Amino acid sequence: MAIKSLSKTKLKSLVARKVVGIAPGKSRGSVPEEQRLMMIREAAYFRAQNAGFCGDSAEHWFAAEAEIDRQLRRN
Repeated sequence: MAIKSLSKTKLKSLVARKVVGIAPGKSRGSVPEEQRLMMIREAAYFRAQNAGFCGDSAEHWFAAEAEIDRQLRRN
């Protein structure tokens, strides 16, 4: 199933359970998981926008996730 066809709820669940390995609603470090996912969503959007909305949305998401997680580890 393509990431583009997933609802926001299903995408959050997929990321939280399968990729991140934590249950939705739990926190990761000092940032609640919901806030972390919003940060990733925004970063992924801007990555896609900078790419002219071309390319794979999953690649934008995973790159944004790595970027946000690096930033959160620094704080």
